[in-house]
Formats: sequence, C-alpha cells, structure tokens
Amino acid sequence: MKIDFTTELVNKLRDYCRVSASSLNNDVLSRNYQYYAEEALGDLLLRWHNKNIKGDWKEKQLNDNFYFISCKNTVRNIIIREDRNKVQVMKDYGNISIDKDAEEEEIIIQLESDYEKSIEAVQMREDKMNGMIESIVESLENSPYMQPEDVTVFVETFLNRKQIPIVAKELNLSRQRIADSRARIRNIINRDYNNRLFL
Repeated sequence: MKIDFTTELVNKLRDYCRVSASSLNNDVLSRNYQYYAEEALGDLLLRWHNKNIKGDWKEKQLNDNFYFISCKNTVRNIIIREDRNKVQVMKDYGNISIDKDAEEEEIIIQLESDYEKSIEAVQMREDKMNGMIESIVESLENSPYMQPEDVTVFVETFLNRKQIPIVAKELNLSRQRIADSRARIRNIINRDYNNRLFL
C-alpha cells in the first residue's frame, strides 16, 4: 500500500498545514507561520515518500483524520525546532565574530530576538505577580481583622476564581457570609496597600 501524491492531496495537505499553523498562532496565519506550514508540508512529503518506498502503509490509516493530525503534529514539531534553534543562537552569539580587515579587528554580531524579549517580559510579569501575591498573603496573615474562614475564602474565590454560591455550599456557610468575607479581605488588602504608599 502506497500514498498516491496527487495534486489534490498535496493541496489538501497544504491547507491542513496552514490551518494547523494559524491555530497555533491565535488563528492568525502570519508570514512566519506560513513558512512553518510550508516547512511542515515539505517535511511530511519527504517522510511519506520514504515510507512509500518501504510500502508499509495500512489502508485504514490513510484517511482525512490521519492527514490532518499528521499535519498538525509536524507543524508543531517545526515550531518547537525553530524555537530551540533561536535559543541556541542566543546562547552562542557572544562567540561569533567577523574579521573586519588585516588588523584583525573584530565586529561582534549582536543578535536581537523578539523571542528573547518576550521571555523576559513574561518573567517580569510573573515576578511582579508573585511579589504582589506575597504582599497580599503577608497582609492577610498579619491582619487582626481576619476571620477563620477568610483564608479559605481568599484562596477559593480570588485565586481559584470560584463563584460565591459554590464556595458557600462547599464551606456550608451562607452566601452573605462569603460576600462579607470577600469584602473584609479587599478592605485589608486596600488598607495595607495605601499604608505602603505613604511610608
């Protein structure tokens, strides 16, 4: 059993690769992701051609679902490989140089990457959020106004994003008590935040 590489099949695979690439980029097929789709298509055709030579396809295997999943996985693998290459280039850039002239002066190539900047931005946001959470937890732990259930209410409603009726049912408390607890927690956090501003 072999795959018959018709124009219709190649066009279908190209469409699948493009759909897969755009779905991995918030449904936007940018130039980079179109490149990933074309790379994936070429990679698939080459691998399947080699498998055709061996002739070890199963007839039931060759359906639209198989084609689509293969395209999606290949696109994902191409993107992961490209990201890995970018990281490796960023690690190695300090060792790259170009001879300028006979005096052997060197120009260091500085490789800038949006990928690196985005990682730094995400890390900064995470650090900021972690700092804010630590500050809030410290405020709540040191407040004399906290009630026994307030910590659980804070975790369930603010961090786990559960609705008041669900938390009330889980803790066997009234909705009003949960709402009062949330208000108390907000007041403690706001009071502590305002106090820090004027220190």
